[in-house]
Amino acid sequence: MERKNSKKAKLFFLLLIIPTSLLAQDKPVYDLIGEKISKVAAAYGKPTYHDKSSPEMECVFYKSKTNRMVFVGNKEGIYQAEMCTTITEQGTAKNVFDRIIARSISEGFKADTLSSEVINLKRPGTEMDMSLFNNTYAKQYEINLKAKKVAD
Repeated sequence: MERKNSKKAKLFFLLLIIPTSLLAQDKPVYDLIGEKISKVAAAYGKPTYHDKSSPEMECVFYKSKTNRMVFVGNKEGIYQAEMCTTITEQGTAKNVFDRIIARSISEGFKADTLSSEVINLKRPGTEMDMSLFNNTYAKQYEINLKAKKVAD
């Protein structure tokens, strides 16, 4: 009985923590498309790595145990943002995936569903591809999101 309650407590904790880590400070990665690269640190804090080796492009990387984010931009703003998060429970992964989709649709994205695990979303200026992948080798689920700037 104690093990069952422990599992429920972990699931509840994950449902509270994971969505906020994906949408840190209530700022989804796709909302930074078109913004200045300096806004990334304001939204997510100090990056794991910040590559300024090319004068035409900057890359900002974040990595934690369950999340990876990459932002690519130039002097005109961020033109690509990627996020990958890993979750061990299928139900939790599906719930987080669905919540990100619902939020993006409420923010003006139009959805083009390719399957229950792959969806393309578009709004003026931004296109986004999302997928939910069962990584059987690592025994976890991956939510992948790639947003890019497009002409209106």
